[in-house]
Amino acid sequence: MAATAYPSLGTRPSPEWRVARPVVLLHGFASTPHMLALVARHVRVHLKRPLLRPNLGLGFGDLARAAERVHAAIAASSAREVDVVGHSLGGVVATYLLKRLDRGRRVRRVVTLGAPHMGAPLAWLGMAATLGLSTAMSQLRPGSAFLAELSAAPVPAGSELFALAGEADAVVPERFAGLDSAPRQHSIVLAGLDHLRLIFHPAALDQVGELLSADGVSRRLESRLGLCPQAPSVRLDDGRTGFGSTATSRGRRRERAPIVREPSTKSLRSSSPGRSSAWARR
Repeated sequence: MAATAYPSLGTRPSPEWRVARPVVLLHGFASTPHMLALVARHVRVHLKRPLLRPNLGLGFGDLARAAERVHAAIAASSAREVDVVGHSLGGVVATYLLKRLDRGRRVRRVVTLGAPHMGAPLAWLGMAATLGLSTAMSQLRPGSAFLAELSAAPVPAGSELFALAGEADAVVPERFAGLDSAPRQHSIVLAGLDHLRLIFHPAALDQVGELLSADGVSRRLESRLGLCPQAPSVRLDDGRTGFGSTATSRGRRRERAPIVREPSTKSLRSSSPGRSSAWARR
């Protein structure tokens, strides 16, 4: 694969990066960049965007150090701006990159897929299995100081953070994959998707593509889904399977305008009572 499509950390991309905004793909725990092959193909074929696909390793080490390596790779490239998509652990690395390292200099939009923003219950098992020697497992446990500090850090002006969760995700359940209400960060739930389907199901790929495809995503989401930018939470479901879609803002439930997905328009409808998509700490 060409270096511009699959560079490793430290590889200097070609001049095309100065024209199109590259997309950085960050894989999850115990995985490799190849795991995001369908996401990469969607970005290349449908969005016509170059890619940077660093290898984060197995994911047992310090997540802050992993983010620093990605930050250095972006700085070494000729890209003036980038967007980042991170799956699972890679989403936490992407969030740290945005909030604590880049702080709005180059990173414009971050989309996380099943990322344990509120922690991963399985991290407790990981700590036990590694005898407490894995820094990452300690950082990803629910209630960790690392995640609390990351949650409290603001999304810089000029950037946006979108957290996509799978309603059927048993690895990082929906309640752990959302974000606290804050400016410029948004939580979206994809109905019927589990942890792995978030990186290959057409509904997830379409949603990632929509969030990366144009400027002013926040304004578009607000106008089409009636969201409050301070406390947004959306539930988007795949029209192919007949699911409906709801969104809530400040506890109010509303019917939503249709979302256009080529080649047809998929209409949205409210879900059954008691299935509010608002994020909450439980």
